[in-house]
Amino acid sequence: MLLDISFNHIVAIIILVSLLTQILFGVGVLLWGTPSLLLLGYEFSTALSLLLPISMVISGLQVVKNSQHVNRRGICNFIKFSLPFAVLGLLTVMAFGINIEWFVFGALVFGGILRLNTVKRLSNKILNLKDFMLPLIGIVHGISNLGGSLLVIWVSQTETTKLGFRSTVAACYFLLALFQIVTLMLYKNELVFFVAYFLFGTIAYAALDRFIMRIINDRMYGVMLNILIFLMAFLIGLKAASVI
Repeated sequence: MLLDISFNHIVAIIILVSLLTQILFGVGVLLWGTPSLLLLGYEFSTALSLLLPISMVISGLQVVKNSQHVNRRGICNFIKFSLPFAVLGLLTVMAFGINIEWFVFGALVFGGILRLNTVKRLSNKILNLKDFMLPLIGIVHGISNLGGSLLVIWVSQTETTKLGFRSTVAACYFLLALFQIVTLMLYKNELVFFVAYFLFGTIAYAALDRFIMRIINDRMYGVMLNILIFLMAFLIGLKAASVI
């Protein structure tokens, strides 16, 4: 493992902003950080090396702190039906390079609509099909690091409280990051560890976590989650259209 102590203030700001949704929803550092770093000119593997350790340690802390709220049955299904596809997707993109942003955009819009109360009956019929999204989450995350956008939708169908939702998403993200790091190390035979960004992200999380979660109730949390899903779809759509 190679150590890197460089520190760029723009990258630090990206990490800090991404932490806000990571704290609330268990997803953010990879979801926002990856496309942002790619826009700054970082290679995909470098962006992964920078963001994965931060995401993994924060997700791990979230799981340890609220382990009793984790949906263990859901995690078992996630391990069986999603993680293998995440590894396959990462190996595929490192070997060939694939762009599926339009697909992710469509899936986000569809999932966001299913969360609306006006189509709840349709949503329950579609999403009660056992774990049909799990392989999709894995392959999308492996290819683009944007699988968190679909993971949010999958977990939201069973978890209605902010702690249950965040803890389950965080557990899934911890496993994804762990498997991605191992895959990178085995495939590239080395991994760059960005020490300064790791310390910055961990300290910022510790400072913000308790304050942010205290001021958000479950009802507000559900509304904010819907907004997040459509915002993710909008930004990914802009990126897919080469607007950003």
